[in-house]
Amino acid sequence: MHIHIATVGTTTSIISDVITGVGGMDRIYLLTSNDAQNFAQAVKSEFPRMDVRIIITDQYDFMKIINLIYEIKKDVENEFDNDDRILRNIRYSVNITGGRKIMASALAVASIYLRADIYYKKEQLEGMSIDDSIIKVDKLSLFDDSKFSNKNKEKMSLIIRYLNRRERDGLMTCAADIKAEFDFKPQTISKQISNLIAEELIQKQVRYKADGSEDNRSYYVKLTPTGAMFAKRLPLYKYKIDTNQNQTRNATTHDQKHTTNNN
Repeated sequence: MHIHIATVGTTTSIISDVITGVGGMDRIYLLTSNDAQNFAQAVKSEFPRMDVRIIITDQYDFMKIINLIYEIKKDVENEFDNDDRILRNIRYSVNITGGRKIMASALAVASIYLRADIYYKKEQLEGMSIDDSIIKVDKLSLFDDSKFSNKNKEKMSLIIRYLNRRERDGLMTCAADIKAEFDFKPQTISKQISNLIAEELIQKQVRYKADGSEDNRSYYVKLTPTGAMFAKRLPLYKYKIDTNQNQTRNATTHDQKHTTNNN
């Protein structure tokens, strides 16, 4: 199920063009103010066969808008609480083009919580198609690490740190590189890569053979924008794997011992 949320001001085409251009939406929420509700109603009238819902809010209350979006998500989940198939497949998208800048900013921030695709409708110049005027913005997602054990978190953190270092050096990375660095078992690498992809911290990238054809047996992995941001949080994870002895130890204790020995 595809849920779309848009902030609406006094221009309707930037809302309806994204609805048409992106397509596949099952429900649309139009967030607007008292002053602009007629424009939201005009957008709704363009799509009489779609489930379009207008919500009036305070266009200058940043946190109220964020809380409103949180309530939308909660209501949708409650509505389909008895249908696991729908719950597992709910996806969100947002259009941050319309309305006041503070409304669009609140929607952009809330999109992180929704893990939503973000769209922006730029000026449509003469000869430009609607599709070419719609920008899909790289999305950021929250990483909930509470569902992973410390052992899994430390391995995920090590891989992210390793990818971050290699990407700074302009290097591509595949599973074999990770294995060579940490001496993890192949099934461990596969599991951690799957975890990181599911959490939208890394993504697969096509790998090509020497003859230029696509390699179907191997692929590169790279950080997503969220993964790059998460890499900056890694000092919070005070774990380190000593790959020489294939044992786990606490990095803080290791550093303290190192300092003591130097003294």
